[in-house]
Amino acid sequence: MPFSKLILRLLSRAKLQLLRGARLPLTLGLLAMLLTLWIHIDAPASVSIFIDRLDNIVYDQRFNLFMPSGGDGEHKIVIVDYD
Repeated sequence: MPFSKLILRLLSRAKLQLLRGARLPLTLGLLAMLLTLWIHIDAPASVSIFIDRLDNIVYDQRFNLFMPSGGDGEHKIVIVDYD
């Protein structure tokens, strides 16, 4: 039996075993990890731009959520620059 057919046969058996019962979450986790690694190592330019944009949006939202409130507004600072 050629090596490639043996590999394909083993992969088809592994696929059947990995998609059964309690192994499904493990398989999905491994696939998600491989996708994440692919994105960080060798993603196309459009995917990298999208990931960078999404990262900036999440950073801004997190900054707005955890920023302390401005206070009571009683002490406002005004800077006037006169030339």
